[in-house]
Amino acid sequence: MQTEYFQSKSLTRDYHSLCNNRLKILDVMVSRRTWRRYCELALDGDTLAQIDTMIKRFLFLRGCSENSLILVADKKQLPELFQRAYKGVRGKINPWLRNSGAAAFMALVIDRDSRHEDRPISYAFPAMSAQDTILFLMEQGLGSSWLAGVNGDELTIALGLSSDKWVPAIIVFGKTEIGPSGFNIDNLMYKFLSRKRKILQKIISWDYYGKTFNIPDNLSDRLKIVSLLNVQTCLDSFSGLDEDIPVREINQIEWELMGEAARIAPSSGNRQLWRFIFINNKSLLAEIADILNEKQTFCGIIAGLGVCGTFIEKGFEIPFWMIDLPIAFSHITIMAGALNFTGKVYLDIPEKRINSLLKVESNWRTVGLIGLR
Repeated sequence: MQTEYFQSKSLTRDYHSLCNNRLKILDVMVSRRTWRRYCELALDGDTLAQIDTMIKRFLFLRGCSENSLILVADKKQLPELFQRAYKGVRGKINPWLRNSGAAAFMALVIDRDSRHEDRPISYAFPAMSAQDTILFLMEQGLGSSWLAGVNGDELTIALGLSSDKWVPAIIVFGKTEIGPSGFNIDNLMYKFLSRKRKILQKIISWDYYGKTFNIPDNLSDRLKIVSLLNVQTCLDSFSGLDEDIPVREINQIEWELMGEAARIAPSSGNRQLWRFIFINNKSLLAEIADILNEKQTFCGIIAGLGVCGTFIEKGFEIPFWMIDLPIAFSHITIMAGALNFTGKVYLDIPEKRINSLLKVESNWRTVGLIGLR
């Protein structure tokens, strides 16, 4: 049921009618959901090899080491690992995991000491790579689920990692057991809780924090450039590996589509503790480029803001703001690639200067910037 603040995961408008051909990557993002039950079938070797190849590809494109995201697919080993992933004493977290039938999982691996940094950005690029892979799995007809409520210490030991590493989250996946219409607690939660998304106007500002991002009722323009249809080619395009694309203006449809990509991304507990600032003002773009010491001319910048130090973060000992926003960044950058924009994600930023420039309220922190051209 739509309210002033929330609506379902359905799109703000019929963007497909405004495109010359179907934007399939948008369908993938909308269709992605969290699954907790899978068929008790192992994935064949060719499929696992393809997934492993894509994981390495996404890690490379995001600038991560190959050990930042580990694929674990030994069916004999999985039950013990899932048991050791339990966290808590009474009413253990993720009690369904051992009997989920998941065929494999990916483990995020970070430097243990980075957990206590003020800006623990070591979480961010592996999280982006994991979400890239999740969308790829969706293209292959496989379901998945993010699990940050895991026993990181136990998993680190069980996976044979060195003592200076830590596993803050895993992503389980496999062939899904039931259709979206199945009558069970998982689908009921999906329908009535996890599908809810905040409307674009509530999460996006224009140029400065709090400045309204207007959405006109009608758009006469059509989207002419939509040629990249899967996750890998979209991300290749965004990373500028395919061709040198000149700087061009971002139109209303393109801004909205990147906003939609962020809006429908998953977040911890579906809390959606994020805001985005779409920057189109040329003087602002030039000033930020100067702050970043970037010679490249931007046609647009997207700033992602999160809230840190929440009660749930303290309870789980995980900085969700450095996982949730990067998940949304994955969606935004893949959509940007589909729209033939190239760009770069900036995480190592002078946050106080950026916050002051964009007039960000004190309870929000800038996780990173996406520069577009």
